[in-house]
Amino acid sequence: MQYGDFTTPLAATPEGEIKAGTYSDFMIFFFSGPGVMGMSSTPDVFAESSPVIVVDLPEGYENYVATDVPFKYDGTSTVTPGGNTFYTKKIVDSNNSIFQFSLSELYPKDASGNEMALEVFNFTGTEYKVYAPGIDGVPETYDILDYKDTPGMGILGNNIFTKVPWDGITILPETASVTFTLTWNLDGILELYDNKTSDVTDDILVLADRFWERLSFSAVQYDINGNQL
Repeated sequence: MQYGDFTTPLAATPEGEIKAGTYSDFMIFFFSGPGVMGMSSTPDVFAESSPVIVVDLPEGYENYVATDVPFKYDGTSTVTPGGNTFYTKKIVDSNNSIFQFSLSELYPKDASGNEMALEVFNFTGTEYKVYAPGIDGVPETYDILDYKDTPGMGILGNNIFTKVPWDGITILPETASVTFTLTWNLDGILELYDNKTSDVTDDILVLADRFWERLSFSAVQYDINGNQL
């Protein structure tokens, strides 16, 4: 599986046999903003992503978003190759202060104003740990393999890489299928800060501190008759 809707159950069939044994790593790429990604296995197919959170703001924030803001694909066109228009900000119901934001609009920013986009998650080990380029001894460009506990796919670049605890799974010889569940607890996921002005439209809406610790991952095995093992 190369692409999927976070909120919709997905069934994926691997290209090759997954042998019985213990697996302690599971890596997921999380799109943070609207856009289009080419598919390596099917070059003529584009995966379009539009990760959004719909926010119900308090009374008084009816004008927080003044107008819909279409995402500009390739910096110029607002329409993707698939013919869709995505938005970084969108009015859902201004009378009740309900707005839609691209996930990238809600990421915290560093001291230089760059968004701290967490897009690569490795479910493994027993602790949450963020590896950010140029921070705490992490090089500006590095290979994720250098920070993984087990071998597997590496990525050379400057993505922010986050470990999320997972006990792993021992696939049994009688296992016919495995259901993986990724959960992100969105309760209280956003924080709203006054920007020290009387204008509420410049107030800061941001993902809660350590929001990645709201992610969890689990796996359940089934036999050929659909019985849980």
